[in-house]
Amino acid sequence: MRTTTAGAGIAALALGAVLARCGGGADTAEGPLSSEELQGRWWTWASTEPGATNPVADEDGSACGRDQPEDVWFLAGTFGTRAERACAVPEGVPLAFPW
Repeated sequence: MRTTTAGAGIAALALGAVLARCGGGADTAEGPLSSEELQGRWWTWASTEPGATNPVADEDGSACGRDQPEDVWFLAGTFGTRAERACAVPEGVPLAFPW
């Protein structure tokens, strides 16, 4: 998968556009996650990785798989820059990104 993000534009994307095999979001033992839960998990994922290996700061996609959870694949935005990344996403895993 190749993604291009421009500035903070990715942050304007709605997490409600999650592409999922399970009808709109990642599933847990308790059922599907809400957009708010996915949004919170994405921000936690994006903010806890150190700068040198943070997928959001990644320029080529080499860090896209860092600390990905098993139930959803988080797509990184940028810190206000442009980036073109190539990233292999496992088949059948729902995608989530910031809004």
